[in-house]
Parts: sequence; structure tokens; C-alpha cells
Amino acid sequence: MVPPKPRLVSPEFTRNVTGQGPLLSRSARNAQNGTPRSRQAFLLRTVEGFSIEEVAQIMNISSSDAAALVQTA
Repeated sequence: MVPPKPRLVSPEFTRNVTGQGPLLSRSARNAQNGTPRSRQAFLLRTVEGFSIEEVAQIMNISSSDAAALVQTA
């Protein structure tokens, strides 16, 4: 009989990442809420690590508009 493989990720972690647990991250909550443009700006800034200026350039908007979108997300 072959022993089962050890779990690398706990079930609790999986529930939290998928949004089914109590510790839903801010990124995950914000990705579910807001407008598509604010989600895009927020994810570019926080997940992808772009600067506000880079977010503005990618989205073809001003830096102040990009900052506002990230803030409202």
C-alpha cells in the first residue's frame, strides 16, 4: 500500500484564498468589489507591483486618476 502524499497547503488556506474562509485578503475583497477600472488599477498596483505612474500609463489616464482609482478600489 502506498502512503498518501502529504498536503502542501492546508484546507484552511485553500478556503481563505478561494474566499470561502474568514480571512479573505484585502486584494481578494477588492477584486470582487468596485468598478472594472478601479479593480484593474488596484490589481496593477498591488498584485503586479506597478507604480502609480506605470498604472496611469498602462490605463492611458493621468497619475492622479490612477491614484484615485486605486484608493477607491
